Amino acid sequence: MSERVHERQPDRVLLLTTVLLCAAGLVMVTSASVAFAYTQHESAFYYAERQTVWMIIGFVIYFSYGYRRSRVGRGQAAATNT
Repeated sequence: MSERVHERQPDRVLLLTTVLLCAAGLVMVTSASVAFAYTQHESAFYYAERQTVWMIIGFVIYFSYGYRRSRVGRGQAAATNT
């Protein structure tokens, strides 16, 4: 009998849900703040740009931390069931 080592794949449903929620939040921030941002900062997308920058920074920190703490990032072999 041969043993198969299953590599852990990222949870695609969770990733898709997170990206969709972030995109929906960005749309809400943009639609709610266009007029106010234009009167206060002379840029209609001031708050949308800030939200996008912080969202990208958050994704980079999240994925780099997750990769460094994973078995793949530490160089350990995947656990096998015997």
